[in-house]
Amino acid sequence: MRFWIATLMFNLLIPIIMLIVGILYLKKPMKKISWTHGYRTDRSMQNQETWEFAQKHFGNTCYRLGVIFTVLTFILMFFVLGQTKQVVGILGNVLGTVEGFLMVYVLVTTENALKKKYDG
Repeated sequence: MRFWIATLMFNLLIPIIMLIVGILYLKKPMKKISWTHGYRTDRSMQNQETWEFAQKHFGNTCYRLGVIFTVLTFILMFFVLGQTKQVVGILGNVLGTVEGFLMVYVLVTTENALKKKYDG
């Protein structure tokens, strides 16, 4: 049971961090272009309009996916409650891998949205 709890907590880290980041970016987005805070890429920092769009898009995407994957992680982990450490570990590794790709997905979709909206 302790292994299951540890695996659940570990696999909730990324979705909950995404959820918190999403809320912060939506509630208190960085108003001015900054080299130290906010969603910072060459494309997002081109001008104030791209900056504000990137902060909002990034926050919204993080929030939505954070909610979805927090719920999904709970649901999937409850399916392996009481299973062997091997089964719990396999699911934990799969979830961790998917969540790692999820973070990359947020970056890629934000950059694609910026490109589509501002580069034509």
